[in-house]
Amino acid sequence: EAAGAASPADDEDDDDSAGTDPPDGDGDGYVVLLDCDDDNAAIHPGATEVCNGGVNDDCDSATDETADGDGDGESICDGDCDDANSAVYSGATEICDGADNDCDPSTDETADVDGDGASICNGDCDDANSAVYSGATENCDGADNDCDPSTDEAADGDGDGASICNGDCDDANPAVHSGATEICDVDNIDEDCSGASDLDQLDECSSIKVTAADLASCASGSNGWISCWGDTSQWSIASTDNATTSLFQQFDSYQYHACGVDLDGNAACWGYGFNNAHIPPTDLGTISHACAGDQHSCAVTTGTELTCWGANGFPNDSLADNTPQNSGYASVDCGQAFSCALHSNGSIVCWGITTGTGDSAFLNPADEYSQVSTGADHICAIHVGGTLACAGTNGTHDLVNDAPNWTDAVYVAAGKDHSCAIRSDYTLECWGWNDSGQTDVPDGQRYHHVAVGWEHTCAVTLGNEIQCWGNDDDGQVGDYGVAASTPGGDGAGTSP
Repeated sequence: EAAGAASPADDEDDDDSAGTDPPDGDGDGYVVLLDCDDDNAAIHPGATEVCNGGVNDDCDSATDETADGDGDGESICDGDCDDANSAVYSGATEICDGADNDCDPSTDETADVDGDGASICNGDCDDANSAVYSGATENCDGADNDCDPSTDEAADGDGDGASICNGDCDDANPAVHSGATEICDVDNIDEDCSGASDLDQLDECSSIKVTAADLASCASGSNGWISCWGDTSQWSIASTDNATTSLFQQFDSYQYHACGVDLDGNAACWGYGFNNAHIPPTDLGTISHACAGDQHSCAVTTGTELTCWGANGFPNDSLADNTPQNSGYASVDCGQAFSCALHSNGSIVCWGITTGTGDSAFLNPADEYSQVSTGADHICAIHVGGTLACAGTNGTHDLVNDAPNWTDAVYVAAGKDHSCAIRSDYTLECWGWNDSGQTDVPDGQRYHHVAVGWEHTCAVTLGNEIQCWGNDDDGQVGDYGVAASTPGGDGAGTSP
């Protein structure tokens, strides 16, 4: 070795000079002159600084336990797991930089604290909320669920002035928002975000509706005014003697009379009703729905209760007295000698002379319906979801057997001897007795409403044109006649 050079500790006199090398008392390889604690082999220059109560392990006070090497306010012994990186310390915000910024492996970049399948570095902007992550459905809970401020609760993605939390059910379509005009379209888009069923969607499409009785027809204008045509005798809904001057929001007819709800919510009837079926009770109060039967009428009050009036004897089998007394009803439809009501829970109840009508087929509590329509001896209803079902007396006109096997029906009208239904693309099909072409639907048309008379049919197109076809002997088709070109039903048939 060169003169004057010495290892940290050497018990031999290797330079042949007088005396010996400084001792290494703890055998850590560092002599006492360099070792700040020559009695502790864990303490010497270059030793790893550990948190052991203030001991200067590496004999360098600048890197002691309390030293803050990176100036982040924290030493290795009070939470800093990398004292050379000022972005790393206990409690630091975890960022996507490859470092354990907060010195907590459980909240590192790849950690999924809330178990939603995403960490802060792959799309989770709140790893303490499992409903928040990239691609989550944005809902109205005060959080940016999908971690995209541009689609947050207050965001108006389509520029229509509404966000998903204040009435916009499709924030990618500016024509769709709360208060938008409902449009009749084959896609059944809920433009006004009412969330209503398809049946209600049809009602929103237009205020123009039709009804058909035995020998006459009526329609409402956009202002609720009723116009009728056909047989004008006292036995008709087109009677000049028993006409109505009310404006209606909903109405229905059967055989000789009609009843409805006027713009003030009161019941009003016209035509001729046996057993005073055309005279509503004076204490009825306001109503939301009304129907006309053969010799009776019914209504749903604004308190969701049922009330019927008219014949109680044959052929109605105490129909008025046997009206269900509970509440919760949404609509009612009157048949020949019975009625059926739709409850708000989707169930159907029928009463009166229901023998042969198959009403029990609709009483399964597991079934849920959006509409029911009654005829003379049969019933048709639409399940929630669109499945069409008919039951009751099939007769010689196959009123039950020939019903379309649809799963996308949106409206059905059951009549005396023929019935019609509309499906989700607004096409119309009719079946049953066809001696006058009443089931022969015109080609190339789409309809949002239909009504069936005895031997004729009337419907309203998507363009709000009234069209009628079938028997016109009494003018029940009238000026609204259209040549039918799609044969339907059972041909000429015979009169029942």
